[in-house]
Amino acid sequence: MRSYLMGDFPVRIEAPAKVSLFAYDKGAFIVESFRDQPVDVTILLPAGSALTDLVTGNRLTELPSAKGPQETAAAPRLSAYGVKVQPHSYQVFTTKK
Repeated sequence: MRSYLMGDFPVRIEAPAKVSLFAYDKGAFIVESFRDQPVDVTILLPAGSALTDLVTGNRLTELPSAKGPQETAAAPRLSAYGVKVQPHSYQVFTTKK
């Protein structure tokens, strides 16, 4: 459902319920968890984008891509990054090409 609703959005997440994405300008966004336990979140960005944690300044490493269908205009290749968000907390990120 998130993929459909956020079709042209520059950043997407794969996460369970009660995890939200808040996007701001200049490539900044927040991933917030309203869950009672830590949660693993996959952040999806356009291919070639870099992801930096704005609090720590650390640049995240892209997850290895799974073998799947070829990139198409309707389904461009995405870069995936994995993060763990603690209960009732958030993380702030920025992207750059």
